[in-house]
Order: sequence, then C-alpha cells, then structure tokens
Amino acid sequence: MTTGPTTRPSGPPPTADMLFPTHAGMPPRSAAVAPEPRSPRPPASVLRIEPWPDPVIDRLGFDPRSGYVEQFWLGLVGPASVLLVRHLADRFDAEPDGFELDVADTAALLGLGTSLGRWGPMQRTIHRCIGFGFARRWSEDRVVVRRRIAPLTRAQLVRLPLERQAQHARWLAATPPGR
Repeated sequence: MTTGPTTRPSGPPPTADMLFPTHAGMPPRSAAVAPEPRSPRPPASVLRIEPWPDPVIDRLGFDPRSGYVEQFWLGLVGPASVLLVRHLADRFDAEPDGFELDVADTAALLGLGTSLGRWGPMQRTIHRCIGFGFARRWSEDRVVVRRRIAPLTRAQLVRLPLERQAQHARWLAATPPGR
C-alpha cells in the first residue's frame, strides 16, 4: 500500500458545460433573471363548504362523530382535525347542500385561537384534513368535504400501536359495512 501524497488536477474547477453537456450554451446563474417574488395571498376568511359525494366511501365510511374516528383516526390526524370534521358534520346536518364557514369564528369555537395566518393552527388543521383525504380544496375559497370518513388503509393502520391495531381488527369484524 502506498501512502504518498495524492495529487489534484491543476487548473480551475470544471464548468457546468463540462460536467453536464446538456447545459452547454446556457447563461451562467448570475446572468439568469430571477422571477418576481409573489406575495402569498392571505387565506380566505370565509370558506364555502360543500359535500364531497363518493358512492364507495358514503356506503363504507364512518360518520365523523363515530367511535371509529375517535379510536382509530384521532392518533393519526390529531384532535383538531377530528374536531373540525365533527363540527362540519354537524353543520351538514343543518345545511346538507353546503354553507359558508367563517374561519376565525370556527377556529375560536374549536379552541384554535383566532390567528388566520397562512400557517396558523386553523390553516394547518384544514391542510391536515385535506392531506388525509377528509376534504379537498376546490378553489381558494371553496372546500369540498366528505360526509363520511374512509376506513384506515393498511399503511395508516401500521402506524398505530399493536394493541390499537388488534382493536381495529375486532372492530371491523364486529361492525357491518355502512355503519
């Protein structure tokens, strides 16, 4: 084994067109014009909430106010998301075709404060509901919401503690579809 000094190539470091031939002829980064920064729009203070019909989930899913959602979804989506979908389910009972949701009032009602910033607690809760498929943003001020919550997927189920997974299996065995 040789332990002599290693030699480095002399000269300037390689340029982008030497390393990435497809970039040959492109202007250097310093010459590129950066796009104008867009200021993010503030979140809507009032959202139009409408039902999101889904024949399969409407038949096989669970009411957001059910014990299933509390026992199995709560640990995955968090208490604020469960409270929000339960609140929306109550509102759908009174207004089945949809309604206007005052975001600040709802946030205060759910104990999430009144901060309506882009990453405030209420906005994070709405995004979490969207991320888990409880809702979908249709436009900046319109959200469609499932009236029933789907059963957990296998990937979601394995995130629960083993005892909770066993409870889930017992629950599904004892509960007919369309509970």
